[in-house]
Amino acid sequence: QSQGKPSEDSVMDMARAAYAAAKLRAGDKPLVLAGWSLGTGAATALAEENLAAGLVLMAPFYNGTELVNSYIQNQFDVEEGLFSRVPTWLVRNKYENDERARETTISVLVLGGKQDSLIPVIQAENLSRQYANAQLELLEGGHTAPWSEMQSFQSMAAFLRQVVSAQVLAP
Repeated sequence: QSQGKPSEDSVMDMARAAYAAAKLRAGDKPLVLAGWSLGTGAATALAEENLAAGLVLMAPFYNGTELVNSYIQNQFDVEEGLFSRVPTWLVRNKYENDERARETTISVLVLGGKQDSLIPVIQAENLSRQYANAQLELLEGGHTAPWSEMQSFQSMAAFLRQVVSAQVLAP
């Protein structure tokens, strides 16, 4: 029943409103941001803009251009060549996750599925290298592996304990 056109700006407006509501509710308790798939774009931007205890990215993409290009290559079986990549200036929703990652200093957990056919795991690997303080966990499954694999739950639980205890110990 939503109205309007979905865009990076409208997704970010919604994410900022959700963050503000969560911050108000949490008071001085630490917040950990999380995003899955396309939602990792909003979570990455919020992590750069706000102070949070940590960031969890599940099946993330490197940036909007890489997401579009991997989709085209996977869906249309395009071989590498002159017309195999869409130039960045043609991509409407840039989601510059890679650039935002370089400006983010909080702890980050990146979960990528080795069998992900929607967002190739190489994007999670490449994005995790852009963060100053990231931990990469490769899962055996596909795009929904962060929601179904025990290793994912264990990694998230350990990560949450780590970032919350760091917040408690901080002066």
